[in-house]
Order: sequence, then structure tokens, then C-alpha cells
Amino acid sequence: TSALAFHTITGTATDASGIGGVTINGTTAQTADGFAHWNSAQLHLAPGVNTFTIATTDNAAPGNTASTSWTVAFAPASGDLDGDGLPDAWEIAYGLDPANDGFNSPRQGAAGDFDGDGLPNLAELALHLDPSVPNPEALPRAEIETNPGDGNKYLVFTFWRPIGSSPFNFAPEISTALGTWDSAAALLEYDAGIVARDRKQNVFSQSFLEFEGRMVSDYRIKQGAVLLQKHRTVFDRVQKKYGVPGPVLIAFWALETDFGANIGDLPTIPSLATLAWDCRRPEKFRPQLLAALDLVGKGDLTADEMRGAWAGEIGQTQFLPKEYDETAVDFDGDGRRDLRTSIPDVMASSAALLVKHGWQANQPWLQEVRVPRDMPWQEADIAIQHPRAQWAKWGVKGSFKADKFPASLLLPMGRNGPAFLAYDNFTTAYLKWNESLIYSTTAAYLATRIAGAPRLSPGNGAVTPLSYKEIIVLQKLLAGRGYDVGDIDGKIGLATRAAVKDMQIKLGLPADSYPDAEFLDRLRGG
Repeated sequence: TSALAFHTITGTATDASGIGGVTINGTTAQTADGFAHWNSAQLHLAPGVNTFTIATTDNAAPGNTASTSWTVAFAPASGDLDGDGLPDAWEIAYGLDPANDGFNSPRQGAAGDFDGDGLPNLAELALHLDPSVPNPEALPRAEIETNPGDGNKYLVFTFWRPIGSSPFNFAPEISTALGTWDSAAALLEYDAGIVARDRKQNVFSQSFLEFEGRMVSDYRIKQGAVLLQKHRTVFDRVQKKYGVPGPVLIAFWALETDFGANIGDLPTIPSLATLAWDCRRPEKFRPQLLAALDLVGKGDLTADEMRGAWAGEIGQTQFLPKEYDETAVDFDGDGRRDLRTSIPDVMASSAALLVKHGWQANQPWLQEVRVPRDMPWQEADIAIQHPRAQWAKWGVKGSFKADKFPASLLLPMGRNGPAFLAYDNFTTAYLKWNESLIYSTTAAYLATRIAGAPRLSPGNGAVTPLSYKEIIVLQKLLAGRGYDVGDIDGKIGLATRAAVKDMQIKLGLPADSYPDAEFLDRLRGG
């Protein structure tokens, strides 16, 4: 950025009729047919270019006039034009006026939106974009700038969120002191290893029985019961306040960090900056980076304590920073929300997050059942609910009442595999905690085991899951037929299951939403 020079040119060109135009250095800035006003334009000059020529033309009939008036401001990106301690490039990147004192005082010309694409004019210039051409998906930047005035480092992270009543009034999302940004920004760096990990998340490509076989161990069931008794007072308080039973929380505790034994030790801020800069889901991680800085500013964690898993999760139940910032609870009363070492804070915060996701007190979440050899398989879908009496009428058996209480039938491995009645607490709270159906089913099943349920049945017959590569082929074939399967990622998620079910119906196969080798062969055969 130090080589750039930015100029803001504001003015008005009026033409009563006909065609008028304005050019800057020979480039047309605005043309109009009829009565038009040109209110603002920005010009990015090459390094060393400090002059420009403005010309107006009026091609209308004699007697019509064109009038112009101009104000020009010059701001070298490497300097500090207003002496407020922030580099001009920093201010420009956030649509602030580098000529006005105070980092939160945007000028209309700088904060305006000439092309109406939602990005401020000077921010577009800072990204080498044309302010007169809509850029709906501007590339993000994450950099550290050293302020030559005080020698401190400041985070320059370029993206925008409207504040206040005007959609074009943009400013940095800062709720902490500059000192917080200084200490945290010193940790900011790009880590290619984080991106490599993001590209290799194939664990959820395993079948449910494979995944739960690894994750629902005898140790976790027994240790979960021990911890439930050890911290009975805490879990009783949490359930009284939030309505979430202890086994549900302990199951997440087990799966996320093995009861706090493996919370991760990677620096959170560099991980989030990397994922926000170069990731499959940058829109997810940009707000997480700022939330992490807010946590430092509020005193919940220091920048050095901000450590956890590779994708930015923090603490014993792996909260992302935004969830931590917005939902975490100080349940032990020490004045801090500590999800790394305080079990009361961890359990109460996890319960609060589940409630935020839709958890309903005194309601079930998941219950194992047995299914018959034949039934209307297309009804087995977590998007479909029936009274439990209807499931019983179709031959579903289990320790449930045949009443009017609504439930869905979940077949994670199809009609021959394990079967569950899934309730609203599962289809809302669990799947918002983690959108992976395999993970959520495993977490909910582990909670039932800790609560005393027996080992599940593998189902009515052998199920041979498709391999990761076969699932990729399947998703591509379905996408080629016009189905939205989500990402082509080798995971049988909800979108892929919905597409499989629809195709099974068209092919005259049992519509249990689970693809097998026969189904894949039929797709390959056209």
C-alpha cells in the first residue's frame, strides 16, 4: 500500500438537455442524457502522478451550459495526513477520511458509494477496485500495518458492515481500545497449514456406525457418568436455569475435547485471520476474527490465552469466538467468562448456546427404535414429522408411547441400519451446534448412553457404505442432474440425502435417503 496515492474528486456537472460528459485524464467519468448530476468520483493515480486534467463537454443545442466545481484531496497511503496516529492506508481501507482528525469521522466523499454496490468508495480504491463499477464480491485483505507515528502495529482487515441508519455509513467494527488491537495484531500471520487442514476434513465421510464406533467408547460412557456425579451440583443448577440435562452437555464435552483433555494449543487469531483470508467459507470466519479481538478487549482472555483448535474454536466445548462473545456465561461468579478452565462456565455456556439454538426444556432429543422390513420409507426424513402413534402403526417399535407427540424417523444408514426417533431438540439445537448429521447423531446417541440407554442395534441387515471417492462421484452425478447437493465434499449431508431420496423415488427404489452401490450403479447407467 505504501506506493499508492489516493485522490478524491468531488463536484457537480449539470446539463439541462442533450448529452453531457465529464472526463478525468482523458477517461470518461460520467455521461448523462438529459438533466444529470455527477456528485462524486474517485481517481486512483499511479505513483508519482500528482496532476490531472478535468474537462467537461456539452454537445447539446446552443445556449445550454455545463458548470463544474472541484475539491481535491491528496493522501499518500504510507503517511498520516491528519496526524491521528493511524496510517492513511488503514483509514482509507475502512472508508475514513485520512485528512480529518479522528479515526471514526468518515467524510461523505470517502464513505460514499458511487456505484451502489455497498462498498465505500475509498475502500474500493484500497482494494484496487473501480469505485464506478459494482463489485459485489470484493476480495478480502488481512494485513498488519506499522504506524510510523508510534511504531505500534495495527490490524488492517478489509471488509465492511453497515452501521447506524445509513447503509453507506461504514466504519471499523471496533469495540475495544487500540491497545487491544495492537497486542492482538502482533499475532496476526498467514498459516498455510491451517488452509491445508481445512481442505482435509474427511472424518464426516465415515458412516454413522464407523464414526460412533470410534467416538462412543466405553471409557467416555463410564467417565461421563462419573463426571455427572462429581459435578452434580453444577449440572443441577444448569438444568434448573436452562433446561438442558447433564448427559447432553457431557456428551458434547466428551466429543469436543475428551472432557477438556484436548482443547488445542494453536494461536486463535492467526488461524482465524488465515481462514478469513483464504478459505472455503470466508464469510463465516471474518466476524469470528473481530469477535476474538473483542474477547481480548473485554478481559475474558488475553491474546496469549487465545489458543485452541485449528479452526478457531476455544475452550472445553469448542466455542467459536463469536459464540463465546455473545453467549458465554460467568457461572462461577469470578467476573470472567472462562471456557478454558472453569467447568461451571463451560457447562452453563454450552447450555445457553443450545437454548439459543432452540433447545426446549423437558423434551426428548433422540430415541433408538427398530423398524420393520417394509414401511413407507419416504416418510423416514428429519424434515417430516408424524405422531408417535403413526410410527407405531407403521411397525416402528421401541420404548416410546404411541401418542400424538411429534417425531421424525432418522435412518442414518438407510432402512437396514440403526434407527432413531428424532425430536425437535435434535433437528434444531443439535444440528445448529454442528450441521454434520453424523456428528449430531453421534452426540445425541452418546447422551442417551450416558443417561442409561443400552447399546444400539446395528439394524436389520448388513450395510456397505460408499467410499469417500464413490460419494464424490455420486454427488457429481446428482449435481449433473440438477440437484443441489451442497458442496461436493464426499459427505452424505442433508442436501445430498434429499437429492438421493428424490432420485430413489424416480427410480422406483426404497426411498430411505441413503445411497448404496445399487443406487450408484443405476445413476452411472443413466
